[in-house]
Amino acid sequence: MFATLETFFGLGLIVGPTVGGALYQLGGFYLPFMALGCGILFAAVVTYFFLPVNLNEAEAGEAGKDRVLHLLRVPTICVSVLSIFVASSSIGFLLSSLEPHMRQFKLSPVMMGESYNNLVPALRRNFQPEKLFPA
Repeated sequence: MFATLETFFGLGLIVGPTVGGALYQLGGFYLPFMALGCGILFAAVVTYFFLPVNLNEAEAGEAGKDRVLHLLRVPTICVSVLSIFVASSSIGFLLSSLEPHMRQFKLSPVMMGESYNNLVPALRRNFQPEKLFPA
């Protein structure tokens, strides 16, 4: 389940900037936020009606807290949580700090979004840890 969530998170990072740029180009600043808001509301309705309810509220609160604390004691889960946090933070930082520097190229919103899709592979191509840490 965790791998599926991570896969769709990654797909959102890949598709999001391009679709957001296209929506911005079609409807201005307002349309991407309206589309995202409608998508979140739709996901909330689907979640409410289709996810099963297993425990009553009192049992769910205590059982859920115990499960989370138990999971956080597992080192591999802690490393995974930390890596997701760092990756998400760095992606947010790169996207917000890179955009002002990209203005000089006078790209359309769609092309600006598409350029973000190429950012991560370009960084990976330039940073090669196997050269820094030979086996």
